[in-house]
Amino acid sequence: MQASPRTRLLSATVRWVKKDQDSFLRYAREDCFGIVLYLNQRTSEEGIADARRWTRALVDLTLELEGVYYLPYQRYPSSEQIRRAYPMLDEFFRKKKERDPDEIFVSTFYETYRR
Repeated sequence: MQASPRTRLLSATVRWVKKDQDSFLRYAREDCFGIVLYLNQRTSEEGIADARRWTRALVDLTLELEGVYYLPYQRYPSSEQIRRAYPMLDEFFRKKKERDPDEIFVSTFYETYRR
């Protein structure tokens, strides 16, 4: 993966993450290390397109290495990528629909990734 020349890494942190046994959409399915990248993203259309490209490339690399990424604030990963990382996602959406049949509680995440 080649980063855009306009992408600036501000910092990177390696964190120890204990296995999460409580969350339904958990990324720490075993004790692991998490790498947190702080990147300076431009907010122009071109900057957002760049961020989408490098985010998807990082997610692909993570999945190739049998890793999982933390659920994003931005909705840059593709529907296929998020389902590879979180195979329980559709079940999560089914359970959400059962408990909230009128869809009172929604978000852009929900609207983007539900089927």
